Amino acid sequence: MSIMTMKSISIRETSLGLRCGMLATVAIIGLIPCAAYAQAAEITAEDSNQGLDDIIVTARKTAENQQNVPIAITAFSGQTLVNQNATRISDIARVTPSLTAHESASSPGSLVMTLRGQVQTDILATLDPSVGTYVDGLYWARAYGINADLLDVSSMQVLKGPQGTLFGRNTTGGAILLETNAPKLGQFSGMVQGTYGRFNEIDGTAILNVPLGEKAALRGAFVMNTRDPYTHDTANNRGYDEKNSWTGRVKLLIAPNDSFTALLSYEHYNLDVANTSRRLFFVQPGSSAAITAGGLPAANAYIATLANDPNAVQMNVDPRVKNKTNTYLLTLAQDTNFGAVKLISGYRTVDALTRLDLDGSPIPIHTTTGSQNLHQFSSELQVTGKMLDDTLDFAAGALYFDEGGVDKSASITIPTLNPRTTLFRGDIKNHSLGAYTQASYHITKALTFTGGVRYSRDVKGLTINNTTLMRSTGVVGCQILTLTAPNCELSRSDAFSGWSYTAGLDYKITPDILAYAKTSKGFRSGGQNLRASGTAAFIPFKPEIAYAQEAGIKSEFLQKRVRFNLSGYYTTVKDIQRTTLQNVAPGVTASILSNAGKARFYGLEAELTARLFQGFTAGATGTLTRPKYLQYSDLNGDRRQERFDSVSREQFSLSGDYEHQFDSARLHLHTDYSWQGKQAVQPYNNPADPNNAIIIAGTTAPASGILSARAAVSFSDDAYEVAVFGRNITNNRAVIAALYVPGITYVSTQIREPVTYGITLTARFGK
Repeated sequence: MSIMTMKSISIRETSLGLRCGMLATVAIIGLIPCAAYAQAAEITAEDSNQGLDDIIVTARKTAENQQNVPIAITAFSGQTLVNQNATRISDIARVTPSLTAHESASSPGSLVMTLRGQVQTDILATLDPSVGTYVDGLYWARAYGINADLLDVSSMQVLKGPQGTLFGRNTTGGAILLETNAPKLGQFSGMVQGTYGRFNEIDGTAILNVPLGEKAALRGAFVMNTRDPYTHDTANNRGYDEKNSWTGRVKLLIAPNDSFTALLSYEHYNLDVANTSRRLFFVQPGSSAAITAGGLPAANAYIATLANDPNAVQMNVDPRVKNKTNTYLLTLAQDTNFGAVKLISGYRTVDALTRLDLDGSPIPIHTTTGSQNLHQFSSELQVTGKMLDDTLDFAAGALYFDEGGVDKSASITIPTLNPRTTLFRGDIKNHSLGAYTQASYHITKALTFTGGVRYSRDVKGLTINNTTLMRSTGVVGCQILTLTAPNCELSRSDAFSGWSYTAGLDYKITPDILAYAKTSKGFRSGGQNLRASGTAAFIPFKPEIAYAQEAGIKSEFLQKRVRFNLSGYYTTVKDIQRTTLQNVAPGVTASILSNAGKARFYGLEAELTARLFQGFTAGATGTLTRPKYLQYSDLNGDRRQERFDSVSREQFSLSGDYEHQFDSARLHLHTDYSWQGKQAVQPYNNPADPNNAIIIAGTTAPASGILSARAAVSFSDDAYEVAVFGRNITNNRAVIAALYVPGITYVSTQIREPVTYGITLTARFGK
């Protein structure tokens, strides 16, 4: 169900300083909404049938109009994603308040997502994400494959704030719900689509829906994406930043009667690319990196050589990323006289391999490889319905989750000075049980109380074999000196449990204006450090607990021609989990996770959509986020001055869609501009360090904007379509990611992809 029925053109329910004059920093956004509202107010009664389409969401496990759901949601239909030329989740983040998404610095084949300031930047198998991802109802525990090309998507929903009383897993930041199209009974239909773009980019998509009698249907979908490298290695004539991936999915729907359905699906994702290029930005004078580079003058000369050419690098290791995932899913649904019962069972495997030149220079300073072989199984039972003459809506569920496998890596730092290779290996065995329930009681037709509770218990087992290898002799030593080589094995199992809750009131001021307020508690499980190099680091870190308050208003005006949603939140996070790079031995670094103390986040999110005149819809979104550490200290002292990784204090986006029907053709134009303020892409901030200013400069993404557009003409009732598109039209090549490694000591950076453009041809058949 979800947003399948939506036609909506600009569901971005735009936001922000759309309270005209909200802040000087975002004053420009305030002007657009005011102008949009003023123009909309002039629309005559004859045009009243041109109101905005309803947005149907499933945030509370049932299909509802988004304007009636008392939580902050940003939703997109499949057609909206097409109009925006959004090919990946990271494209959606640009126009979603409080959401950012980028490739992981340690594994470009996976995705790191930040929502309302909550983020887990490392993708180790022992760490849970702050933002949960659900695809067709199945929780994807690991980020591998999440940044694949979107394929045959019916809807995407972004739920903000702690989640758990309605979902299989607990998260403190929010949840991403991605729904793909199910087979359609009695319908033979399909689509073939091809794209050619800059850098010889070739995309191909095929979709086929086949009826199998009257009670069953089969649907297959396939997408492939290739692109030549756009970055040139001037030292060895290699190319980087290419594309080469494909995804295939098949679904079987069986509906023997009107009340029961069984949906079985299988999806395979394959990625194999030379990715991602990095460039050396800074080496500390006198550091081992500077010595290895032939001294500071030599390092600075290399940095200066490539500073003015964003498409040129020099690296001594060919970066390579390989990912394979297999996802099996069975969903059984039974309608009853009180509601519905659903069972979602899935099995997923991940095989990943990554090799990176982390320092981004032609000198061997820091190289890492990693591989993951993981599997997960989960089964979730959901029950939804109504009671007490429809005055009580309820949802309840229980989840069993099991995960296992191996996560290992190798690191070589300063090989001319350090003869050892550092090896990390972790064998994981995780189990989780959860039970939840939530209900909404309609006190009156206008006033509703919602309450929910959840209990979670996670048992996490980890066996580590962390060693050092003397490259010249092959002698193996233990990183934890009290252990015995060559196995160097250390194991432990820990249990983490906790309660989550939500409670809130919502009131219909008018049939088109909903006000709400709620409080909630979120829980993110604790765990162990896979890369522990000492017994102290192997002590488990505690669960992260988030207490969040949210209030908002959802409104529509002028015969639904203007939609304005505003939400504000205040979140306090106790025992917040943070990953830091630490020196674990001379010339050896490792990422260690610990509980940072206490932090608070507050902010505003606004979304505005206005049908200004027939065929034209304007949108705006915006966010203000204010994070702060209240407590943060470790053996290095007070660290409250550290920055928040991957959190923008200000964001906004503007968009426009125009559609016009001619006698035999339909024109659709779309453009959007998204802007975000400067953003730390590494948390480091130490005023006592004489190099602090240059390190911060290299690990900060500057304030910048991205402009994209798409123009399409379709014929024969949309059976054929020709579209041209442009992404990053202004060719913004700003820094988007960086790595600072203490001890060695250097900063390397990654920059945004250049402008791309192309043409897409689409043919559809069937109904």
